[in-house]
Amino acid sequence: MIDPSIPVTCPNRLDGGPAAGPRIFVFGSARSGTTLLLNLFRTFHDVTVLDHEHCVRELVTDPARGWLVAKRTPHCADHLDEDRPGIGDVWIVDIVRDGRDVVTSRLAPFPGYYCDFPRWQRDVHAAARLRGTHLRLLQLKYEHLAAAGDEVQAALAGILGLRIQVPFSEHLSVVPPELSEQARSALGGLRSLSADRVDRWRRDPDARVRVAQQLAAHPGMESLLAATGYPPTGTEVHP
Repeated sequence: MIDPSIPVTCPNRLDGGPAAGPRIFVFGSARSGTTLLLNLFRTFHDVTVLDHEHCVRELVTDPARGWLVAKRTPHCADHLDEDRPGIGDVWIVDIVRDGRDVVTSRLAPFPGYYCDFPRWQRDVHAAARLRGTHLRLLQLKYEHLAAAGDEVQAALAGILGLRIQVPFSEHLSVVPPELSEQARSALGGLRSLSADRVDRWRRDPDARVRVAQQLAAHPGMESLLAATGYPPTGTEVHP
């Protein structure tokens, strides 16, 4: 369920020179909060955030000075294993969200639901393969970021050695007015930090039907929910 107009492969630039400064790569499935996490990095001093999606290969070889942050393209998970030898100095910050909220999330202007279980599974598994092999890997949950964003911000600042410019709860004050329409759409519009989209699938009858259909079509979904730390679905969904 990836837009067919998006190129399947990212440009190969791994043979370029070394990066000119520290790099942070935001990874995670579609509809998991990657754009929100990208905006968190705007709240630090002396950090440049790239608005458009990038392949990690491009981020490594970008000649910009200082801290540079970008989020993944839809296809980065397909070759993240192949890229691993050349990205050892890159901080990868992976964000995971309850797969039921992922598969019931919508994104304008796309009709219907934007993501399905196989895409969520692909990206969760790609991140899991980095554990123990990529030493600069940080992982967090969307639910924690939405509910305790300032706490997450402080933790990242401590680990990365960054200085906080404004609290994450006030991040709208540092979001540039020229933010791309793609980023605005991914966020569902610019708005204050809120946890009101956590477990939204439970409050929407249509979303519960969607979850039931995905569980029936993909028996491995329940076990992956458990593996990523989310509670079982229970009996509240009905095909």
